[in-house]
Parts: sequence; structure tokens; C-alpha cells
Amino acid sequence: MKQIATVLMAALVALCLAQMAQAQGRNCLLPGDTVEVPTPGYLRNATPNIKVRTEGGLVSVTLLSFTVSRMQIRLPSVGLPYNEPIKFVHVESNGREKVVANARMCADPAAGTGDGGGGGGGTPGTAPGQQGDQTAPGANAAPGAQLRQGLLSRRGPVTIDQATRNDVAAPSGAPEYLLVGSARDISAAQVVLAQRGVVILRTVSLGSLNLGMVAVDLNGQITLAQVRSLLAQRGISATVDRHAVYAMAAGRVYANTLVGLPATQGCSLTRPVRIGLIDGPIEKSSDALRNVPIFSNSVLGTAERIGSADHATGIAALIASPGGPDTPPGFAPGAHLYSVIAFARNGGRDVARLENIAKALDWLVSERVALVNMSLAGRYNAALEHVIGMADAKGIILVAAAGNDRRAVAYPASDPRVIAITAVDAARRLYRSSNSGPEVDFAAPGVDVLVPSLRGPAYRSGTSYAAAIAAGVLARELARGPTSRSGLIERLRGGAIDLGTAGKDALYGWGLIQATGC
Repeated sequence: MKQIATVLMAALVALCLAQMAQAQGRNCLLPGDTVEVPTPGYLRNATPNIKVRTEGGLVSVTLLSFTVSRMQIRLPSVGLPYNEPIKFVHVESNGREKVVANARMCADPAAGTGDGGGGGGGTPGTAPGQQGDQTAPGANAAPGAQLRQGLLSRRGPVTIDQATRNDVAAPSGAPEYLLVGSARDISAAQVVLAQRGVVILRTVSLGSLNLGMVAVDLNGQITLAQVRSLLAQRGISATVDRHAVYAMAAGRVYANTLVGLPATQGCSLTRPVRIGLIDGPIEKSSDALRNVPIFSNSVLGTAERIGSADHATGIAALIASPGGPDTPPGFAPGAHLYSVIAFARNGGRDVARLENIAKALDWLVSERVALVNMSLAGRYNAALEHVIGMADAKGIILVAAAGNDRRAVAYPASDPRVIAITAVDAARRLYRSSNSGPEVDFAAPGVDVLVPSLRGPAYRSGTSYAAAIAAGVLARELARGPTSRSGLIERLRGGAIDLGTAGKDALYGWGLIQATGC
């Protein structure tokens, strides 16, 4: 009997190990797993409150580590159902849930081993060793319970396959995958994959190429390597890979030439001009900002969390960069930047309180800047109007973004003492989200503009970037000699390229701003 029991136990161990190996190859999870998921953008400067959403409700998990790119989470060993879809969610203070990643729980690896563990499923609250066997782990415990508790802990971290900015996202949150081959092979592949729980999203006929194509969502049921192996075993000749997104390799570094400057060679100011920025922090170590004089001051309160450096770094480079290995030169190399950190994290986004904007303008006046770029937008405010009036009275030129919500020009750009800038693309078409109104003064490039970011060179769009480019062009005029706001507008309106109705209009103002003096 002892020998039979030993053989039985060895068989059960082998079975459970095989099931767990299959589970590890698949993108499904087991209770007690450590899971690695990408950190979504809205959590990079926030405190994660991660839970698992099941059909039965929310289940608490343990956050093991957290960086700007990845987070590791440990699932509880009890309280999760088997063989059901789950969602990792961030629960905000108001109870709102944001999905971080989608996944699926595996079938019970000890099901069918005689411990009463049931078939492929379980119910919410089902845990290893808790369905049908109440015996504590030990010599007399059911074999299935012992195996579950002894083997589940042997899995390494499981990485959830989530779509990135370079992928087309499938409904599950994972990347889409494409299969390409003959129409016959693609038809056969669909049948085989559907049997494995893969979701067929759509089929495409490429008749001129004599090819068929199908987009699928693997849905955590099978890995890419397993798909390739399965098709090869069935003799199906189809190529499988992620449904990738490709950026243009050329033609997008257009902003400099669009306003009349060289594309790759920096065109320095004839003399330094002090330019103020009211934004977030600047990443001064960026290659695009090497040797750029940057003087910084924070006006944030002690309880405020500093905002991201991504936006301000791009704005600073558009104005003053001498050019980097991966980014073009700015529009006013040689400028001295006076950066005010006025944006703080609030509810998952960066915002600047009016008080901080006022403090920023005050400091910039004290530093005798000639020009202030305000790549910010909001509602009209009488208090801010007063502050802007005082800054204008000091002779500072104020530039602001028109805004990006397809409405009337935002404030402070709508103030008559501020030069309002809208955005156009490489074809001189208005940015689809630009605000419009009689307050618009000029248009500048602001769609797919190449700038440095915390993750490397990136293409950004918005009137914020157009305002920065316009500020650089305005600085070029100021370098030729001091002048007033009206004097600057008068100088530039004559050289602007009229894009709308003749003269000044509500979409483009006086037209596409042009640089001179290079």
C-alpha cells in the first residue's frame, strides 16, 4: 500500500507540475502569484491604490514595488475565483475605478486530484485547500491541497501583456496580433485559435497580394510562442506578430522650415533675450538643453507635489535648444530661460493655481525678463486679469496658448494684453482641437512637433507647443531691439503668411508667424 501511495503521489506531483507549467506558459494567474504590470501614465506621479475586480466584487492585493514604468503586485492566496476574468484597478479617493490591466485566473491546478477541488472553476472566495478539504496542511491533508499549497509558491513573477503606445490595443487591453498567410491557411488558423479561446476580431482580404489577414485578441489564453508552435504542429503556414504602430520616419521635423528657419542648423539670437516660462520643472540634463542658461524658481507650497518635467522640458527646448542628437534646434538659441515651477500634481493631472501664476509673474518681473511664455489655459478670472495688467504695465511681453478644447479662446490668451497663439500642422491646417476667436493673433506649428521628453524624443501636439515656438520667434524680434507688444505685432503681421480669409481672422489671426534675422 505504501508503494502504491508513493506512486500515486508522484503521479499527482507530475500532473500538477504539468498543469502549472501550462498555466505559466499561458497568461493566466493563480492565487498567491506575483504579477508585474505596466504603470499607466495617470499613476506615475500618484499613489497607487490597486485592487482586483472580480465578478464577486473587489479583492485587496499587496503592492510590492512601484516605479514610473512597472509595478509588482502579489495576489492573495485566498479570495479569488478560478477560471474567471479579473481586472487590476486603481481605486481613487472618490471610489472611481480606473483599469490598470486585464487578466484571467487559471483553472484550479489541483482539480480532479480527489480533494474535492471541483472542475475548472470555483466561486468567489475559493482558495487553495479551501474547497472540499478543510484539513490543515500536513501528513493527513488531502493530496490536492498539499500540492496546491506546495507548488503555487514556486511560480516566478507573471508579466501581464499589455498594449503599449507602439501597439494597437485589443479589447482585453493586450496588444492585437495579426496573422498573415494564404486565405486557406488563415481560415484554418481561425478555427484552431478559436478552439483555444482566442477572440477573432476581424479578417482582411489582401487580394492583390494573394494574402489573407486576421486580427486576434489572445485574451490571456495563449502566448505568441504557443500560437506559433500550435500552427506549426497543425501544418498551418501563417506569420504571426504584434499589430504594431509605426511613426513616420521623415517629414515630421517641419516646424523650423515652416516659419522660415533652417531645419537642422541652429540660428542663434543676435543678443541674449530673457524669456520666462510658467510651467513645471525642466529636466536640465536633457541633451537638447546642454549649455542653455536656465534659472529656476519654485512657487509651489510646501504641501504641493511638484508636477512632471515632461511638458516644460519640451517647451524649453522649442525655445532655446541649440539642437541635440535626436531633436532639432529651438527657435531662439542663445536665449536665457527663467523657469518658474508653478504646476503641481492634483487628481492625476498637473495644474497651476492662480496664486502660483501670480507669484511666477512677480518673480519674472523682478528678474527683468523681456518675454513670458504661458503655455496654460483656463477660464477668465478677474484677479488674474488684474495681475496680467500689472505685468503688462511693466513692459513684459506676454504670450499664451489659445487652448485645445474647440471653444472660445481660453484665458489668459483672450486678454487683449496677451499675444494669443493657435496651432497648425505641417500642411498649414488648423489643429483640430484649437480654440478660435477674434483674440487669436498668430498661428505657429503645433501638431506632431518633435521635442525631448523623459522617455526620449517624442512628437507632441497642442497650442502649448505653438505658443513656445511663437515665443522663440518673438524673441528673435526683441533681440533686434526693444519694442512694445503692439510694435512686435506690427513687425510680424506684415511677414505672416495669411492662411484664412484676407487679413486677421478668428482661426489663424494674422496668419502663420515667420522668423527673420537668420
